[in-house]
Amino acid sequence: MAQIGTFTRAEDGSYTGTIKTLSLNIKARFLPAELSENEKAPNLRVLAGNVEIGAAASRCSGPPLQHIEKLFGAADVRN
Repeated sequence: MAQIGTFTRAEDGSYTGTIKTLSLNIKARFLPAELSENEKAPNLRVLAGNVEIGAAASRCSGPPLQHIEKLFGAADVRN
């Protein structure tokens, strides 16, 4: 899987960095989502500025948040 961004983890559990593709070059943030009783709800909201552009969940095959680490090159994802 190609890496399309670089992110670092902040003490508050958010991630900040840049998404770079052939058509995008944006600063984005992954923020912890509000707690939900729905097991299918995302754990993180993805924002570019004040606009929500996506969501991410830690439930996947492999270690938690491994898909974010592979796709975005997040530093310290497992902490």
